[in-house]
Parts: sequence; C-alpha cells; structure tokens
Amino acid sequence: MDVTQETVERLESAGVAVPEVKVGGTATSMYSGTHPVVTEINPGMYPFMDVGELEHRPFDVDKADCAATVVSTVISTPTEDRAVVDAGSKALSMDKPQRPVPKHRDDIAYVNASEEHGWLDTSETEETLAVGDRIEFIVPHVCTTINLYDRFVGTRDGRVEELWEVRARGKVT
Repeated sequence: MDVTQETVERLESAGVAVPEVKVGGTATSMYSGTHPVVTEINPGMYPFMDVGELEHRPFDVDKADCAATVVSTVISTPTEDRAVVDAGSKALSMDKPQRPVPKHRDDIAYVNASEEHGWLDTSETEETLAVGDRIEFIVPHVCTTINLYDRFVGTRDGRVEELWEVRARGKVT
C-alpha cells in the first residue's frame, strides 16, 4: 500500500489528478482498507467467505462468517464411519486443495469427492447419520462455486428471504 501511495504522489506531482484509489482482495482488505491512500475497497468474496478464508485468516474469520454454503443430502451410509452425500465436484468447486467444511458440525469431515458425490469421515461422530439427513457445507472456493449455479438462495433463520440470479451464468463465449 505504501508503493500505491508513492505512485499516487508521483502522479499528482506530475499534474495527474487521482481522486480515487480503489483496491480489491478479500484477504488483504483488513490491511488495505485502513491505509490512508485508499478511498474504496472492492473485496469480491468478502460478503460470502469460504474455506480458503477460514484456513488463511483463522483469527478474523470463523464458520459463522461464511455465507456461501451448499446444502447436501446423505444418500448412503455404507459403513459405520463413512457416509456419502450428493454434493461432489459439480456442486462444490474443487479447484483448490481445500475440502468443503460442514458449517454446523465439527465431528465429520469431507474427505473425498467424485463429480456427483462426496465421502464423509464420520468416525468422530457419536450420532449416526441416516439417509436423508441434510448437511450444510461451506464451499472451498466461492469464486468458482458461484459459476455452478443459476441462483443464490438467501436465507435468514431458516427462511428464504432473497433469490439472486447469477446473471453471468452460461455467458462464456
């Protein structure tokens, strides 16, 4: 940010007005947003957060801050310590090394995925998962997961409040 400030000062001393300095980046927003040269921050995933932010900013972000989630359904419980859900890489973008994280459960882990399914390690849970149970996962990477859906469903306290269309969906040329 100091380099940005120096650049602004050099431009202005050369007669070029710099009325706005806009920066982006969710991971750096807490630093860049407090720098005096910055007039606006545009951190794209900040309203949603994801597993990457949970891992890289453990003192600033927790599960409650993560709004981008995918709700899945348990479709099989083949062993006592494993369950299968209907959310694989086609539902939860897997372009990063992070795995989906259960938003409201600390006793299960998403350990593997195919295109259509996710495998859960349930060896730490005391309650048995059953076919039909729902599990909400924080997405590994919100930027690429957004592109997988036609709309976002905004909920509050278990009630649907908003539907947001993903207008760029399918618009790749």
